[in-house]
This record gives sequence, structure tokens and C-alpha cells, in this order.
Amino acid sequence: MTPLLDLRPPSATPGSLLRWVSTSNPFYVLSAALFLPGLVLTGWLGVACFNGYQRLRLIVAGLDQIALSLAVFAVAILVSVRKSGVLARR
Repeated sequence: MTPLLDLRPPSATPGSLLRWVSTSNPFYVLSAALFLPGLVLTGWLGVACFNGYQRLRLIVAGLDQIALSLAVFAVAILVSVRKSGVLARR
């Protein structure tokens, strides 16, 4: 009788280790099982944020300009920190 999940590494034939890692390794299976729900959650949050932004644009005048100026300000801060050498010291 064969076990349900064989976790023994394969013999040293070419490609057998890659096949074992991609099919029998529990960490690979776990990461694949977490990737799809994470992808769905990311998509759902993206759509929810976009819909909220679209509704907020109807209420707040100039929201696009405010968001753009905040993004440019964040880039300016990153450039300033980079030029000061704070990131290089770490």
C-alpha cells in the first residue's frame, strides 16, 4: 500500500528533484494554496478602493489634483532621503 503523501526526496535523476519540489513539497503546496486567496483578496480590495475613489470624486472637488500632489510629494521625499545618504548608511 502506498502512502497518501510521499515526502521522501527522489533519487538523483535529472529533473526529479524539481518534480518532487513542485508536487510533493508541503511548503510549495502551502505557498500555492495561499497565493490564490491572496490574489483574489488583492483584486477585491483594488476594486473596492477604486469604487470608493470614484464615489469620493463626486463629493470632493479637486480630488485628482490632491492625490497627484501627494504622490509627487512622496516622490520628492524619497529623492531627498536618497540624496542625503540616509538609505546608504543602513
